[in-house]
Amino acid sequence: MKKKCKVVMLPTNEKALIWQCSDTNSLYLVPIGTHDNYNFQHLYICSDDPIQEGDWYIDDCNKVRKAITSDEKYWLVRNDYKKIIATTNQSLKINRNKTGALKELEYSLPNTPDSFIQEYCQKGGIYEVMVEYEAYGWDNTDERDVLYRLKVNPDNTIIITPVKDTWTRDEVFKLCSDSFWYGVEVSDTDKEIPYQIIEKWIEENL
Repeated sequence: MKKKCKVVMLPTNEKALIWQCSDTNSLYLVPIGTHDNYNFQHLYICSDDPIQEGDWYIDDCNKVRKAITSDEKYWLVRNDYKKIIATTNQSLKINRNKTGALKELEYSLPNTPDSFIQEYCQKGGIYEVMVEYEAYGWDNTDERDVLYRLKVNPDNTIIITPVKDTWTRDEVFKLCSDSFWYGVEVSDTDKEIPYQIIEKWIEENL
């Protein structure tokens, strides 16, 4: 399954892969001219996934923060805040140990592939991407609801593809067929297939 995610670029005082020219706003992996005209930048891939305690997120002021709660009501009124699922900023660490900050339990957030960073600079910015997720189980409260998690390569990079906006006839036929059989699979066979299930599937796969 793929999810549409936002790409946010933010400046940093630390050395980073991306350089932005202060005069033209052009992006480079290698600066052209003197370093005084460039500012370091990091990329953040952000999703609408629920924010849990310990996660990193970007608030409505484009500030990078670490979540101190998993309370759903707290995040419900902060729906403009987006969870960071991957970033070139490898100083962002995750530690799921709730009883203490043991260094051996810390790990960096997934990174973006080098090819995507190069394409981002060449195009002068990419604002939305499709990120691949993988199924890993079923929701205990509703066994028809599949649970998904971010799919990560062995080198700790995510799988990114462009946002698709055109389809061939064969692609549309296959998507319609897949969505129908998905609805059959997750629905009771003696009941009509809920339209919401098909709608959700299409949203996640188009």
